[in-house]
Amino acid sequence: MEDKALVENLKKKVSELSEAIKSGAANLEKASVMIECVELIVEAIAVQLDYEDLGGTVDISEKIKKRLERFIKLYRKGAKAKSPLLVSERGGRIIYRSVYAKVKRIGEQAGIGKLHPHMLRHTYLTRLYNVEKDLRFVQDQAGHASPTTTAIYAKTNNTARKRQVEALDEEEF
Repeated sequence: MEDKALVENLKKKVSELSEAIKSGAANLEKASVMIECVELIVEAIAVQLDYEDLGGTVDISEKIKKRLERFIKLYRKGAKAKSPLLVSERGGRIIYRSVYAKVKRIGEQAGIGKLHPHMLRHTYLTRLYNVEKDLRFVQDQAGHASPTTTAIYAKTNNTARKRQVEALDEEEF
């Protein structure tokens, strides 16, 4: 019975990890997000980037917004608007080292290996680029000042590569 509970917990954590990759929650790796940001902004989360002391927004889908609202209702009930969205076990603002340790532990439990928050960010930004090939949008989502920094995420998947090369065969010279 104990093993079954462990497997179910692991499945839940892998599912949460998958959602983080899909939603871009990895963008929050070095960001402080306040509850009011989720409540007030319809399609984006305002973030305060700790390492640059700059503010900005990260666009999110309606589905992710609803999940965040549900999270607040279930786990941050009674928290004030200026309270952090994610808190430590002690109730204070969660720090990057804690996020790193939790993600690493989930990766180990899931047999993924050396998983860390920046890997989630990289996966999210690469997948985002592969949707529309819009490097400027990816740059905005990442909070990069330079497109050169963002260019490392501009990796085209094999299907897209093949489609692009085959499109040349259809052109007339």
